[in-house]
Amino acid sequence: MLLKKMSRAILILFFNCSFCCFSQTQFEMNRMSGEEFIKSDSILNDVYSKIILAYKSDTVFIDRLERSQRIWKAFRSAELEMKYPEKEKRSYYGAVYPMCVSFFLKDITDERIEKLRVWLDGIEEGNVCTGSVKVKQVIELKPTEKKIKNKPEKLNSSCSHPEHFDFKKYKEYCLTDTLKIDLNGNGILESVFFSKNKNNILIKEKGKKLISLSSGGNRANGFYKNYDWVNLWCVVSDSHVSEVIVKEGELLGDKILKLERPSIYIGKETAGGGIITYRNGKLYWVHQSD
Repeated sequence: MLLKKMSRAILILFFNCSFCCFSQTQFEMNRMSGEEFIKSDSILNDVYSKIILAYKSDTVFIDRLERSQRIWKAFRSAELEMKYPEKEKRSYYGAVYPMCVSFFLKDITDERIEKLRVWLDGIEEGNVCTGSVKVKQVIELKPTEKKIKNKPEKLNSSCSHPEHFDFKKYKEYCLTDTLKIDLNGNGILESVFFSKNKNNILIKEKGKKLISLSSGGNRANGFYKNYDWVNLWCVVSDSHVSEVIVKEGELLGDKILKLERPSIYIGKETAGGGIITYRNGKLYWVHQSD
C-alpha cells in the first residue's frame, strides 16, 4: 500500500513537472490517466475471460461468477459516486476531476484483478478452504496448450465464439466475410467488409459513394482511425443495447440505447468493442468497452 501511494505521488509529480516543463495541458493529463485505467480494465476483461474458459464445465460457479461481476461493476460505480458525490462534478471538483476519477477506478479495478487471479493461479494442494478454486496442478496448461497460447491471437475456422457476445439475437461472421445488411434503413442492402490490409471497414451501396469508417485517418463521429485490432464481428438484432459514455477521456457511466434496426458489432476477444449503426440518418458508434 505504501509503495502504491509512493507510485501515485511520483505519477502526480510527473504530471505536474510535465505541465511546467512541457506545457502539457490538463486535457493531456486526463487522457494519460484515462489510458492507464483502460489498460487495467482490459487486463480485468482478459482475466475474467480466461476464468470462464478454465472453469467452463463448472456451470454453477460460472453462474455465480457472472453474478458477482455484475454486482462488482455496480459496486465500483457506487464507490465512485461516494468519492465524488456532487451533482455538478466538473465545476465542483475542477479540471483535475477526470484524472482523479481514472486513478480511483484504476485502483478498484486492480484490486479486482488480484482477487480474480486466484482462480487462474490456483491454490496449493492441502488447503482446506479452496472452495471453487482449483488446486494448482489441475489448472496448469499442458505443454501443447502452452504452445497454442503463445501463438498470435486469431479466430478458429468455425468463426464461432459465443462466449464473447452478450447479445440475445446475433449472428457471427468471419472477418473475411462480406456482410449484406440494410444498415441505413433505406430498403437496400449494403455490403460491409474489411479492406485488404484489415485496417479499415468499408460500406458499399449500389449507386452511392463508398463509405470508409476510418475517414482518412480521422476519428470522425466516434469511429476509430484503423481496425486492425478487431478479431470478432457479428450482426446484432437486439432492440436495446448498452452504451458506455466516455467524454474527453472520462468515463461518465452507461445507458440503454435503442437500436433502430439490425446493426454490426466489432470487437476484440478480451477487450470489448462497439456497435456500428445509424441514428437519425447518420452513422453512429455505440461504445461498449469499459
